[in-house]
Amino acid sequence: MDICAFKSFYQKNLPIFKQRLSDLAKNWKDRILLELVFCLCTPQTSPLNADLASQKVVNLLQSKNDLHLKDIVRILENKNHYVRFHITKAKRILKMNENFLTIRDFLLQNNSVNEEREYLRSNVEGFSYKEASHFLRNIGRTGLAIIDRHIINFMADIVPNFPKSLSTRKKYIHAEEIVLSFCHKYNLNIDVFDLAVFMFKTGFFLK
Repeated sequence: MDICAFKSFYQKNLPIFKQRLSDLAKNWKDRILLELVFCLCTPQTSPLNADLASQKVVNLLQSKNDLHLKDIVRILENKNHYVRFHITKAKRILKMNENFLTIRDFLLQNNSVNEEREYLRSNVEGFSYKEASHFLRNIGRTGLAIIDRHIINFMADIVPNFPKSLSTRKKYIHAEEIVLSFCHKYNLNIDVFDLAVFMFKTGFFLK
């Protein structure tokens, strides 16, 4: 991995990343449901498909009282914005929606970002530390590392023995400490690091 090339790319696109952070911090209370659904859809699914599908799911959740699993599955399995494991994810979305008011109320309290992440991981089925961190960044929270496969592959090229599996809290926190240290060393903003790596690797800019 050419760190100099990445840093040059990062600096060139930093205004875009900063604008994205500013946008995420606006009206975050109105986007809680949308971001929860989006982050439940993203695992092993194209971010673009997850974004399109989550918007349609939220429109359904907000407009229909008598919801059935098949209604959400129909959206997620649509070939125009296909979401992998759509039945499992539809079940998780329905369960989250049943508890949404409780989740939202917790997020409106004055808790630390780490407390919020632990709460989400424990109370939203389908949320690992990665999804919880992603969600929190998308509603304007700061200071957490979003360690997806792009970050793992990127860091593995730089840091010997960077963890390949983040299946436990201990492993994720250990990997997060490495990423935070890396960002500090190279003066990179952790809150946009995943966006920068994704764009550097793929050429696309997504949330």
